[in-house]
Amino acid sequence: MIAKYSDQFYAGAVAATQRKHGSGAVTYSGVCGEQSYTDALMEKLARQTKLAGAPLPDRVWVYQRGPYTVCLNYNDKSITAPAPRGAKFVVGSAKVEPAGVAVWE
Repeated sequence: MIAKYSDQFYAGAVAATQRKHGSGAVTYSGVCGEQSYTDALMEKLARQTKLAGAPLPDRVWVYQRGPYTVCLNYNDKSITAPAPRGAKFVVGSAKVEPAGVAVWE
């Protein structure tokens, strides 16, 4: 169990669960929850997969493609990519310009 209901009829029951499978894991959330629930669940999964160490700013996307991590900045201000120390950038740099991209391995 990685999340449970906090009130009403289902209080204490499992809301999201996870099971290891091969070298990864499968996560299931049976809840159509509020944005705060979705944000908290996504932050937990991002930390668990070491994809990001902190919540991302709005309009910033980070995803994996094979050995590469891609960061897209859809903001009008620069951001710092959530790359681990020592990451090798193959496109861009740790400073991601507005409407910019960075790719690291």
